[in-house]
Amino acid sequence: MQTPRSRIERVGDLMVDAFHYVALFVIGATVIWSAIYEYLHIMHKGYQGIC
Repeated sequence: MQTPRSRIERVGDLMVDAFHYVALFVIGATVIWSAIYEYLHIMHKGYQGIC
């Protein structure tokens, strides 16, 4: 039988793991979105500029 403390720790660990996966997904999606946006911007202009 599990004690209430071990059950709370298990739920807390699960929540931290879930947050890490969500954060990694958001970071990855942001990188992909910005790369696609910049690529389309470059293709529309026809050249790459500094600014």
